[in-house]
Amino acid sequence: MKKIYGVIALLILNLACFFFIFQFFYFENTSWLIKGIVMIIVLVIDFGISLGSLKVLGRRYRRKTNVRQIKRIQRKKLAVNIVLTLLCVVLCVGNYYYLAFNRTIAVITSNLAEPAVIHCYAYVKKDSSYQDLADPDLTLAGMAKDERADIFTLYTEAISQDYQRTNNVDYMIRTIDNTNDLYQQLINDKVQVILIGDQALSILKSNYPQFEQNLRCIDSRQIKTAVDSVPVNVAKEPFTVLIMGVDVREYEGDIYTKTRTDTLMLATFNPHTMQLSLISIPRDSYVPLTCKDNAKDKITHAGTSGTSCTIETVEKLLGIEINYYAKFNFNALVDLVDAVGGVQVDVQYSFTEQNSQDVPDAISVQAGLQTLDGEEALAYARHRKTQNDHVRNAAQQQVLSALLQKLASPQIITRLDALMGIMQNNMTTNLNKNEIYSLAGLLPQLNSLSIDQYVLEGEDIETYVPLYDQNLWITQLNDESIQLAKAKIHSIMTDPSTD
Repeated sequence: MKKIYGVIALLILNLACFFFIFQFFYFENTSWLIKGIVMIIVLVIDFGISLGSLKVLGRRYRRKTNVRQIKRIQRKKLAVNIVLTLLCVVLCVGNYYYLAFNRTIAVITSNLAEPAVIHCYAYVKKDSSYQDLADPDLTLAGMAKDERADIFTLYTEAISQDYQRTNNVDYMIRTIDNTNDLYQQLINDKVQVILIGDQALSILKSNYPQFEQNLRCIDSRQIKTAVDSVPVNVAKEPFTVLIMGVDVREYEGDIYTKTRTDTLMLATFNPHTMQLSLISIPRDSYVPLTCKDNAKDKITHAGTSGTSCTIETVEKLLGIEINYYAKFNFNALVDLVDAVGGVQVDVQYSFTEQNSQDVPDAISVQAGLQTLDGEEALAYARHRKTQNDHVRNAAQQQVLSALLQKLASPQIITRLDALMGIMQNNMTTNLNKNEIYSLAGLLPQLNSLSIDQYVLEGEDIETYVPLYDQNLWITQLNDESIQLAKAKIHSIMTDPSTD
């Protein structure tokens, strides 16, 4: 019986080893030499264990074998079975988490996030005389409404830079509701040229077989977005991460939906000194939005034009280059905090707030140091009914800091499965897998993490906003506060220990 059990355990162990090798080859973005070395090491160890185990399990009793020798052989077989069982459990559990982790990373770093490069095209009628977008007679262009947020700013800026032609001065862009109508508008001379991206191009070619016969491309280009940030060695070099929290309900869309940013926080981290600066930017900050021709608006509205617009706007505001971004659905905070067993926060004020299901006054929290569950943490991070946005930003930093401390605890290993499931559907980032691995390697050092928290200061006023032709409440940021934030960032990014 021990022999049969041992052979079955050995078979499972071998399958687990081969599955690990398969996963390593499939998921890891490393050289074939490294992959080959890892495979050889795993196979040699597996072969050695298999050979030794079979030698013990296959041992037979001879006629003259005494009772003591029989018991010794049985003990060895039992020991082999126990070792094989433990190895099977370790490898099977390890394979499970390795697969789950890689699947999660694949989702949150997937191509569903905004691309680093977009493709733009300009098409005219084949028999027209237009050769390029520099032609001064090209004065009316068409653009699909569905693509306007993606390509309008980047394409018009490229045209201005390459051809010295300014939108609304040298030419006009007509927004067309139905993408299919672009073709008809051009054929019927309602517009002179159509400016489109990959999405519209694919739709038009699919729905109009004569597209290539009747139209001609006079401009084709790849344009980098602000999402294509400069990567660094996150384990050795200081870097910045723009943290964007959005409040998207299931019926409104998902994490990739372009919507207003409810939370905007710049994290600057130095892995040598374990210093972290968190600078919150009030959602109503009245600043020039790069995607709206630098027209002033609330910074929260930048998110409706995409991640790249928010990144570019913050870069311009603080005079920095942002290395990475992380966008998360704020409603996921409930599940995330519950998954780590709650967070300890020194609540600065008593309040009553709606819960994640929008039930009014469902959450009541008293001031003081306490452990908040997910609903309470979300309510504290959201509340501004009796407080201003600056106080709310400070509360959000408290919750984030407390969450980081919980993630640094050894007990978190038992909650990885739940955490990965939550992140998979509620987070996206342009950090790649190797960079996330490197950051995960710093988790044991989080206990020595020094966090400096700061909220950009400003005055809440009601003023006329030309972009909407109406009065709105906005936050007019103080120049001194912006300069102080820049100094804090510079201090961490240029620390002498990183030279």
